[in-house]
Amino acid sequence: MKSGHFDLAQAGAATRRRNPQIFTSHAGTLIAAETKPPRRIRQDKSMNKLEEAYGRELERQGRGRQYPQAITLKLANGLRYTADWAIPSERLFIEVKGPIFRDDAVAKLKSAAHEHPWATFWLVWKDDRYGKWYTQIIEP
Repeated sequence: MKSGHFDLAQAGAATRRRNPQIFTSHAGTLIAAETKPPRRIRQDKSMNKLEEAYGRELERQGRGRQYPQAITLKLANGLRYTADWAIPSERLFIEVKGPIFRDDAVAKLKSAAHEHPWATFWLVWKDDRYGKWYTQIIEP
């Protein structure tokens, strides 16, 4: 082995085992790495069933024009908040949550309410036992 040069033929079994994407055989032949496509971590923009159900509830209430997941607000430290439903004529942003939700989602909603006091923010959830929607207004 020369200084600054790695001889593939001299690679040990452990190196081959840890790097199967490099070696085709024990002879040390180098091949183009077969890579898997990267996992998508971006959230899908389609609505879930609960959000769609609340959209029907908004239509039933006769609210103004509603926009699902269309308006994104900038928050501190480069964070962004996209409401499940936005009604611009009322300056209303609605977050629909199921029975189990993460605390960081509510924290982001509270941060949005604090940083954008010109708007109204609602946290909405449904009680499946009675089929009733509950609304909590998030204060700035």
